[in-house]
Amino acid sequence: MKYEKIKEFTQTTKASKSKVYRFYKKNLELWSDTKLKNNKRLFPVDHARYFDSEVMFDENKILRQENQSNRLLY
Repeated sequence: MKYEKIKEFTQTTKASKSKVYRFYKKNLELWSDTKLKNNKRLFPVDHARYFDSEVMFDENKILRQENQSNRLLY
């Protein structure tokens, strides 16, 4: 997995530093994926998708369709 420092990660996600830390405070399971190296917090590049609203909207839409189809099965 590729990691970035907070400065590069905020540029990649176009989110502020405080927004990034607030997000990880709410999602502790994702916080465990970050790592500490030389007293610097490194963030996985894969997590940038959680800050893109279009990607999250598409994933949410797919999950809703799956839930709807599962309800119809029962």
